[in-house]
Amino acid sequence: MHKKNVLRAGIIGNGNMGQVHSENLKVLAEEMQVEVTAAADPNEELRNQAKKDWPEVKTYTDGLAMLENEELDAVHICIPTHLHMKYSVAALERGIHVFTEKPVCLTKKEGEQLLKAEKQSGKSVAVGQVVRYFKEYQYLKEIYDNRTYGELKSLRLRRSGEYPSPWFLNSAKSGGVILDLHIHDVDFIKYLLGRPGSIKVYQTEFQEGTVNQILAEFRYGMIPVSAEALWDVSPSAPFIAEYQACFEGGTLVYHNQKENSLILYEQNGNVTYPDAAEEVIKVTKDKIAYYKEIEAFYQMLRTGEHKKIVRLEDALETMGILWEEQRIGRNKKK
Repeated sequence: MHKKNVLRAGIIGNGNMGQVHSENLKVLAEEMQVEVTAAADPNEELRNQAKKDWPEVKTYTDGLAMLENEELDAVHICIPTHLHMKYSVAALERGIHVFTEKPVCLTKKEGEQLLKAEKQSGKSVAVGQVVRYFKEYQYLKEIYDNRTYGELKSLRLRRSGEYPSPWFLNSAKSGGVILDLHIHDVDFIKYLLGRPGSIKVYQTEFQEGTVNQILAEFRYGMIPVSAEALWDVSPSAPFIAEYQACFEGGTLVYHNQKENSLILYEQNGNVTYPDAAEEVIKVTKDKIAYYKEIEAFYQMLRTGEHKKIVRLEDALETMGILWEEQRIGRNKKK
């Protein structure tokens, strides 16, 4: 029986990212009256995990069957990249709001299909471009917008991680490192500065032919901006995310592996550690940004206010930059 005023959510894919969404939804369940009533995963162990997390959940081996048989207000798409568009469109056609993990889709054609489905359904698609919700990146956005330390002179971002799971090595399914890691920094750059005036691309590939490292250089007038991403050859390599933003009045440096992850070197010689403290939320520190983006999604469902979510058209603008990078990389190989 449907509980009055409780938003019914479904999760398709209860693996690593599905678990992140589930953990945050359990916190939101109390604050925003939301409950996971259905979950789909072909893996029996992951379906059983969903039952432990949500005792009244109904589980399915197939996400399409779940969408067809369940009355849902929202669905979380947490499955491999090449399946995002198919399941997102199916949910929209059923009149269900969608929160999909990044990248929202693989190709421009898929993006057009999604936009059409969203428009026809009257529902909304939110995309998990989670870096926008990390406190360190929000702080950079704040001081840039407010010109706290004058004009931005240059910006460099980088992220790298361990050798990927086997399915990621199939570019047709994952989009390679460009759509897995690099997408985060490119999305933040677009969020901060808009579309670049020009793009240069340098890349390397694994033996399988999948792009595993990319360095992209962007121009914003006279401001040089670069973003580098790497899938390491080692399965034991740590995940690293960092940036260096040089302003007229100081340089802001972020490195996720350092104890003082955010450092400001001011023009007058002072070295400070900006207060970018999180509010207290009942999730682990590494999950807070995910909490914030999921919370924004349910606030949108409650109020109709879209300002805090990453909307489909916004995410597709980022994808347009990435597709251009892919095109440049392919042309260089010819």
